[in-house]
Amino acid sequence: MAWSPDGEIGRWIVRNPAVVRIGDTLFVHGGISAAYAAMPIEEINRRVAAALKAKDESPTSIINDPHGPLWYRGLVTRQGDDETTKTIAAAATTLTIDQEIDLVLRSFGVKRIVVGHTPSLSGIVSASGGRLWRADSANSRAYGGTPSYLEIVGDRVTAHSVVRRPAATGGEN
Repeated sequence: MAWSPDGEIGRWIVRNPAVVRIGDTLFVHGGISAAYAAMPIEEINRRVAAALKAKDESPTSIINDPHGPLWYRGLVTRQGDDETTKTIAAAATTLTIDQEIDLVLRSFGVKRIVVGHTPSLSGIVSASGGRLWRADSANSRAYGGTPSYLEIVGDRVTAHSVVRRPAATGGEN
């Protein structure tokens, strides 16, 4: 119940944006595909919130769209065995990853994009000359990744790793 759109956590999720621009940086869970590059951030966020509230499970819903902001991995990879990656690769054949990153940066008037959703066990990864930052470091003990955070001060972007404390007794993560 807490996760439903009317539950405590669900209401909090619906109130938060799926895409946010802070200064020269665009933050998004999965990524922004060329299919959404011309859509204003406010419209993307409105559609995501509406779909979450409506519990829209249709494959064409923005919250299920493999090119949408929650699931898009095409700025990170066009390789893979899963169906989402195959769909993205098939649709993205006209643009390289770097070309698509350029398109998104120009469309939203930013210098860099920070994405999650595609974990890297080695920590935060910078790609395309610092224009794309993969911030999902799989930091949960369940994944065994590197606890980390991304610091952005002006034009300086620094990935930091944190030493993992020993696991506490009692099943804490």
